[in-house]
Formats: sequence, structure tokens, C-alpha cells
Amino acid sequence: MTEALAKENPQEFHYYSQDVFKDTKNLNLGEFLYTSKHLDFGTRDTEKRLKAEVVMKHIRMKEYFKDFDKLRKGLITKDQFRRVMDLMGLKLTEAEYNSLVEKYKDKTNRFLWMDFCNNINTIFTQ
Repeated sequence: MTEALAKENPQEFHYYSQDVFKDTKNLNLGEFLYTSKHLDFGTRDTEKRLKAEVVMKHIRMKEYFKDFDKLRKGLITKDQFRRVMDLMGLKLTEAEYNSLVEKYKDKTNRFLWMDFCNNINTIFTQ
């Protein structure tokens, strides 16, 4: 299927080494990234896309979030979350942003970045 996508839209599809795109559950990350640009997903699929991008770009997410969490409590504001995602080059639609904030907010409406990072980083341990 990867080849079919590349033929349909060669300007939007890039070839990479196929072993970089295979995780332990045989998810073709390259194909998922291409497809995710064209569809609107829920929180679960947004997290899958972010996992794929983190692997491809070799991003150490916790390092970015630590700069915004001076007290190291695992909490930042929603605006700080948006800025961190932009700094990492991980683009989110408004709907994706809102769904992630809703899922990872605490009682004081702060973003639980440590929980978010731990979930995204499961791609490296599965």
C-alpha cells in the first residue's frame, strides 16, 4: 500500500528505510503519517500520529517540557503545552489540541505533561 500512496501523491510522500517505520505491532508509520495528514482523528489516533513523528524525528519530549516546568511537578499551563508542541515541530489542529488538553488536564486545569510523555514514549518500550 505504501507504493500506491507514493504513486498517487509523489510530492507528499517520502521514501524512508522501511525498518524505521515498523514498530512491534507491524504498524507502517510512514503510511500512517501520510494518511493522518488527510483525515481528522480522535485523541487515540492523534497520539498514534505523535508517536510516529517522535520516532521519526528522534524527539526527546521530556527535555522540552522540563524547560517549562520549573518546579518539576509534571504540570504546565495549556498555553505552555501548545508552545512546547510548536517548538518540537509537532503540529496539532485545534480539535487535536483540545482533545489532548481535555484528556491530560488535572483538577486545576493544568496539563499533565509527564503522563502525556509517558504515554507517547511507550512507542519505545513496546
